[in-house]
Amino acid sequence: MKNPMYVSLIFLLSVAFFGCTAGANDYDLLTGFTVPNGAYDVKKLRLAKETQQLFFQITESYPSTRVIDSFRSSLSGSGWMQCTTSGKQWVSYEDRSSGGQPLLVHKLADYWIHAADSKLLILSAIYYSKDLSKSQPDNEEQRLIVWVQRVRDLDSELSKLGIHCEKRQQ
Repeated sequence: MKNPMYVSLIFLLSVAFFGCTAGANDYDLLTGFTVPNGAYDVKKLRLAKETQQLFFQITESYPSTRVIDSFRSSLSGSGWMQCTTSGKQWVSYEDRSSGGQPLLVHKLADYWIHAADSKLLILSAIYYSKDLSKSQPDNEEQRLIVWVQRVRDLDSELSKLGIHCEKRQQ
């Protein structure tokens, strides 16, 4: 991906400016995503007409991929195809966007498409640390985000994000 902070900023801005409540039946893009036992602060958001987000936190030691692997497993073979970016590994970067104390972000992100339905999915696991000097998070609070958007021009959106999807299925 061209800039990991770009997607993080999209998430934060979307929640800040477009987050709203909706009825239980209004989350059709999130159908099939089961929140694991032990999750807390569970939120479903409709960020725009064709954009929805599932957010929750869970206690997991870094660099756990248990929850994200469960989502990967359920996505595979259900019409979703995983795309490639700069890598499938944890990245860390300093975030000073809040204006307060800077945070160290540890993030793992997957990008998926459902070509037949023209949907883009971003699956992220994130830890935030106050201690900028450590190579690992200073806590076990993993935040997970499932962000799904139906897009008009999937190829253009993928290009903007620097995402490559090889075997496009229609």
